[in-house]
Amino acid sequence: MTDRFYVENVFLPSSSPNIPAKLMAQLRSQILRSDHKSFWVRGRPALFLNAMADWRGQMKKCYHQPCDDLTQINADKILFITKTANTIIKMFTSSAQQKTCPRFSKGKLPLKADSSFLNTTLRQHFSKSRHHFHSQTEKTTAMKYIQRQFHSYGLQTYIDSFPTAQPSVIGNNVIGVLQGQHFGTVDDQIYIVGAHYDTVRTTPGVDDNGSGVVVLLETARKMATCDWKHTLIFVSFDFEEWEDEKKELFVACNSTSVMCGSPHFVDTWMPKYLQDNYRSRDLTKIQGVIIMDSILNYDATNNSQYFYEGFKVVYPILAKHLVQRGYKGDFLTVINNQSDSAQNVLLEQFMSTYRNMTDRFYVENVFLPSSSPNIPAKLMAQLRSQILRSDHKSFWVRGRPALFLNAMADWRGQMKKCYHQPCDDLTQINADKILFITKTANTIIKMFTSSAQQKTCPRFSKGKLPLKADSSFLNTTLRQHFSKSRHHFHSQTEKTTAMKYIQRQFHSYGLQTYIDSFPTAQPSVIGNNVIGVLQGQHFGTVDDQIYIVGAHYDTVRTTPGVDDNGSGVVVLLETARKMATCDWKHTLIFVSFDFEEWEDEKKLTDVACNSTAIMCGSPHFLKTWMPKYLQDNYDSADMSKLKGAFIMDAILDYNNTAGSQLLGPNSNFANLLKQIFPTFTNNVLGRQSRGDFLTIINRQGNINEVSLTNKYMNVYREMEDKYYIENLYVPTRIPAHLGDTRQIREVIVSELDRSDHRMFWEMNLPAVFLCSLGNLRGRMIQCYHQPCDTVDEINDDKIQFITKTANVLIQTLGSLVSMNQCQASGANTLSISMSSLWLLMMATVGLNVHRTLLQ
Repeated sequence: MTDRFYVENVFLPSSSPNIPAKLMAQLRSQILRSDHKSFWVRGRPALFLNAMADWRGQMKKCYHQPCDDLTQINADKILFITKTANTIIKMFTSSAQQKTCPRFSKGKLPLKADSSFLNTTLRQHFSKSRHHFHSQTEKTTAMKYIQRQFHSYGLQTYIDSFPTAQPSVIGNNVIGVLQGQHFGTVDDQIYIVGAHYDTVRTTPGVDDNGSGVVVLLETARKMATCDWKHTLIFVSFDFEEWEDEKKELFVACNSTSVMCGSPHFVDTWMPKYLQDNYRSRDLTKIQGVIIMDSILNYDATNNSQYFYEGFKVVYPILAKHLVQRGYKGDFLTVINNQSDSAQNVLLEQFMSTYRNMTDRFYVENVFLPSSSPNIPAKLMAQLRSQILRSDHKSFWVRGRPALFLNAMADWRGQMKKCYHQPCDDLTQINADKILFITKTANTIIKMFTSSAQQKTCPRFSKGKLPLKADSSFLNTTLRQHFSKSRHHFHSQTEKTTAMKYIQRQFHSYGLQTYIDSFPTAQPSVIGNNVIGVLQGQHFGTVDDQIYIVGAHYDTVRTTPGVDDNGSGVVVLLETARKMATCDWKHTLIFVSFDFEEWEDEKKLTDVACNSTAIMCGSPHFLKTWMPKYLQDNYDSADMSKLKGAFIMDAILDYNNTAGSQLLGPNSNFANLLKQIFPTFTNNVLGRQSRGDFLTIINRQGNINEVSLTNKYMNVYREMEDKYYIENLYVPTRIPAHLGDTRQIREVIVSELDRSDHRMFWEMNLPAVFLCSLGNLRGRMIQCYHQPCDTVDEINDDKIQFITKTANVLIQTLGSLVSMNQCQASGANTLSISMSSLWLLMMATVGLNVHRTLLQ
């Protein structure tokens, strides 16, 4: 780096009779006076960089004196230390062997598995027996190969060793950790991919389980090319293959040796790792597991697939598919525990991802059914013996959601005779089978691209300014996902489907996604608020501000609920989808509430939540989930961190017909409205009582709500079109001449607070309510909470109406949470800037540099 700054070398010379003892002592006292000495005396190579301390310029008098202060700094000196920093960076760029710059630049989206890698790796590294007694050398070679591969991908690599029943035999699980952005925090979620690498003593184990290991490796290799918000752990288990000590010699692990292989990983290694990195041994940090075993055996020949006759009563759908496809072994099997709801979410993600890749490879579901008197005990025992025979069992018995991927092992094709036999060798491999496992790898990669929440490749490159809602998304989503009743008693399946869809969408947008579950008055009914958090730059700090967008997804039992409140949910989703394409300074929480629709237990049966059940839905979110979330992430449950909420309910009903808008449910209320809200009524009547407006409702005396209302209304009115906006509010006072002011206020409040914003108001938290006045307009006068609130309600005007609602909400939120970044960052250069060093130095000497300078 040619410039006006030079470098010179001073060294500690070897002992020499040519150097007088006094001079050597002076040299040593000068040269050994810093931390490099600690490395030299222990024989480690170290360089000491110094600007001659008290032998130069101002420091002759200021060394260790008060004048070693800010007066030392000038432009030349900053450039001087900048060159020092750049020299170190450039030197280590070579020495540390640069991997990528940035790392994720290797990742080309979408990430795809390489079939040639799978083929070559399987043939070269997993085609020989890997057994502790029969082929210990080959087993050790395979274990070290997996370890080296994990290292080469940039994973944090560990060996989880454990003793066995044979004192001379040590088992080794091989672990690779791809740390996410949230690693070590309460927000992290851990996903695990696993496959055992050991074999029984009689087989080369190409299918069982070389096939699982190569897909594990390829998944790790591809996922490691990107940065992710959440953490992925890849583990290749030892001693999945248990042996019977009554039949075999030198058995190291059997069914009573519970701490071999995956049990040791789950019970010993994982809790310690969690304690070390998350300060908790709680295994619930594990959000999903994929276990693969014997996944190569694709056989599209008719009658290649065996299926036990008795299982047809348990798996009628699979039996039907087998008949339709001529009992071909042309499918991957995904096995789950039916009683685990978290597994069901994983199952749906995997199955839908697999099926979206249309080709000749199918996927089928086999599950461990809940105990049932309809299933004979003998059949249940057979099911358990077949379904629990791999490493997923270790996760199931500890309550963690795990899917087991398998190609039916000894029930299909060549593996009927070759399972655990010498012929499970290279003759198993053909082009079809390689493509079959390639699809499995691609499905896992695509699934975890969503679950691990991709952070860069890069995330914010999706954001194009200005952010705009997509009317086609709103239209399609409303029609396809929110056009059926969503009630806990009348339509539980549809309700659960809608809840899971919202959850998946939040995940796919890269939000931190949570389910806030709560009990109801019905013991068998659990309510679920669905929450997605878009963390801002100031997340977790005193500087953060939280804004909430909410809309309930449940319905009453009598309606499909397209307007009430499918319309609110699709605007919630589209707002989240667009806002997630940018980085923001402050935090946004999107929540779809359950059980907004209370019912009267005197009139209906199976009522789960009513007005006295105050801990359902939004009350539970605000009184239970939110305080805990604040405490966990901000060290305080103080709800004042919430600066505003936008709640939406029944916002679809645009009607431009004269006379379509009522002013109240009865004439008395309409008269009150005219006297208390003259601006509102004059505007509506002046447009011939057309239902052509969105209504925003707030409390008159709440400064924060008035500010939110004004911001939203100003943006709305700047978009000049045929859609209007009007404001209603809970008045601070009622004119005395109207009569009983308390009773009048109660009447008004009862009409204006009948959705989820009510609980925000009761807790004195700022919230505004967006609606199209429910049952006071057009078709909804007769269809509110009735069967006719259907897709027939939808037309182009109404879609454009909610599109405008979404666009105004996006712009309003953007002004509130302050954009931090919404475009791809510039090229990274390995160079430290002068301004960075200047700020660092001033911070070091205690100058109070305001944090905004660093934004």
